Amino acid sequence: MTASSEITLQINICAGDLAYAERTIAALVATHRADVSEVVIVADACRPHSTPVLPASRRFPVEQFAARLTQLRELCGHLLTSRVADRIVWLEPEVASLRALNAKYAGVATSRSHDHLGHAFSAYFLAWESSGTRYVAHFDADIVLWQQSGFHWLHAAITALNRDATLVGVSPRIAPPPATETAGVGPGGHGIGVVAWLAVGLPLAWGVYSTVIKALALF
Repeated sequence: MTASSEITLQINICAGDLAYAERTIAALVATHRADVSEVVIVADACRPHSTPVLPASRRFPVEQFAARLTQLRELCGHLLTSRVADRIVWLEPEVASLRALNAKYAGVATSRSHDHLGHAFSAYFLAWESSGTRYVAHFDADIVLWQQSGFHWLHAAITALNRDATLVGVSPRIAPPPATETAGVGPGGHGIGVVAWLAVGLPLAWGVYSTVIKALALF
């Protein structure tokens, strides 16, 4: 296993994660703390802008968003003082900073932080910017990871990256394994984990994961 000094656990959070983030982040950190040198949380303070398909004034009313952002800042402060996180990095709605960040990673100096559907993108660029180690284990705050006893997804991922220089990134499996596979083992002989995506008002969506897909899946 690679030395923990070479791995950062990085988690993205936004105001939409308030209902569950304290628990999910604590669980992710508890799972990975022994294997990483630092836990960095990137907190998105940017309100999505209006587009022809996204009426921001209705989806994200200014006063309501401001109130939720205050709660998010309080939660991040708690995560820091309770030592769940080592560092909080804020993506603020500052035009010059957003233009520079987006130009560096996307080649377009836009001041927008979200896409036309309201999905974040600048926060993921800041995640890259905020991690100084060779490896970054990234999660969004709406992800819960389950692993079989004795199996460590991060260990297998780092091993694969060290073994195969053609790998750019490592991603868990994106669908349940075929029924013909041995229970608990992926196509490469690796163990499996289960990830749940959480969303307010929606049921849990479960996926069974193995360790390595040879694809660009950094974030």
